[in-house]
Amino acid sequence: MKPETWLDTHAEHAPDRPAVIADDRILDFATLREEVRAVALGLIGEGIGPGARVRVSFEPGLDYVLVVHALLLLGATSCPVDPRDPRSVSDYDLSLESSADIPRGFGHELPGHATDPTTTVCEITSSGTTGIPKSVSLSAGNVFWSAIGSAHALGVEPDDRWLVCLPLFHVSGLMPLYRALIYGTAVTIHADFAASRVAAELAGGEVSGVSLVPTALRDLIAADTVALRQPRTVLTGGAATPTALIEEAIEAGVPVCVTYGLTEATSQVTVLSTSEVPEAIGSVGRPLVTSRVKIDQGEVLVGGPTVATGCRERDGWLRTGDRGRIDSDGRLWIEGRVDEMIITGGENVFPAEVESVLSSHPSVKEAVAYGVDDVRWQQELRAAVVLEDGARFDPEALREWCGMELPPYKVPKLLESVDEIPLGPSGKPRRTELAKRSSSQPR
Repeated sequence: MKPETWLDTHAEHAPDRPAVIADDRILDFATLREEVRAVALGLIGEGIGPGARVRVSFEPGLDYVLVVHALLLLGATSCPVDPRDPRSVSDYDLSLESSADIPRGFGHELPGHATDPTTTVCEITSSGTTGIPKSVSLSAGNVFWSAIGSAHALGVEPDDRWLVCLPLFHVSGLMPLYRALIYGTAVTIHADFAASRVAAELAGGEVSGVSLVPTALRDLIAADTVALRQPRTVLTGGAATPTALIEEAIEAGVPVCVTYGLTEATSQVTVLSTSEVPEAIGSVGRPLVTSRVKIDQGEVLVGGPTVATGCRERDGWLRTGDRGRIDSDGRLWIEGRVDEMIITGGENVFPAEVESVLSSHPSVKEAVAYGVDDVRWQQELRAAVVLEDGARFDPEALREWCGMELPPYKVPKLLESVDEIPLGPSGKPRRTELAKRSSSQPR
């Protein structure tokens, strides 16, 4: 199926099947096609056609889905951005900053065009946790092969409904919209993540899958583990998922599976299935059938048709900047960022290892390790922790705990208790922000 026929195919063969549930409305595929065409005709009236770039920066909901699918229909590019994005609206052919800006037209026919696999369908800004955020252009081919790989790993049923409660300007929030359009399944859209609202949605029993960053998974386990047992798949990723959290999810009966992905590879690259999680806690699983993974001098490289053309090296591989290894069963283990390595006293420390040990302490809910520039140590290893409710902050006890598992140079020299860890849109900790804040405070 060509991208411009994805919606038509399902509207013709399964017109009454639910397609989008949002804003207290349920649209079947026939109605979705009708409303998408109206938006597409309105966009044509604004001069939008093949190759145009449209900034989309309003609240997630039904109108957001209509715009994304209308732009796909026209061969134009969706550019979902964080409303706080500093780039000028003049960088785009059209900027839609509220649902009131969405043009709608009337007519029976849309001008035909040919969308091939290389056509850019969306432009997404990467999380920027390792430097300056960059725009990644994903093609129709990238999106299609990502959907195929995800379907093979997670399974797809005709009556599936995927709950989207992540930002739609992030790849893990946007891709379920395209995948559902390719599969002919439904998506339920929440404007943002609220544990009580998500738990109520899951408790209804109609949601088959949901994507959650680790923080959201933790909040839902605390709120309602019964609701979390209802979906077929609870997918977590977007940041290193603490081993203790996965163990807690398993004990609560949550059908958790773990994924590793990148914007540059159209979201998912590997998946550790629910059945494999108990035997390989800490791994992010095997590559999708549409992805290739290898290790080069400790760095994870990704290849295959899901990798954005503009992000490939000359040899065709994407250098992820992640440090990892592949075990004898073909599973990938992520050991931290190559460029997040902290050099302290001439020794190399990867934050993920320190964080894993700290997070395993009974009083610690979350932990982030980071380095602060220091004359003596080059970088002084520090860590911030979020405590479990009612726990007492005892930095020396936490240092002793680390000392039982780690060599002395990997034990944080300074620990601080914080109410929350600053996170980027993808749920990844902002270590640089913590380091700047910590270095400005008295020692």
